Amino acid sequence: MLYKMRRNERKVQVLQFIVDREGSSVTSSGIAKGLEMEIHNARMCLLRLHKQGLLYRKRGRLGCRFYTITEKGRSRLHYLKTLNFA
Repeated sequence: MLYKMRRNERKVQVLQFIVDREGSSVTSSGIAKGLEMEIHNARMCLLRLHKQGLLYRKRGRLGCRFYTITEKGRSRLHYLKTLNFA
């Protein structure tokens, strides 16, 4: 049976995943494997978080994108955790 996530659950999972790997950049394939998501869903989620200003995005030499969390992303994660989305 598939489980439908509440509105901000996936956002909290992705932001926390990136925070847990502090000091290293994360790719969409790393998110997909780590959180057991489809690669397309991981890419779309990361793009949305980047557009919201919650993640920095930089392109690597082979065109791969690397993501790190912004200060705004840390604040949003903290806020969502206080609302019990974690």
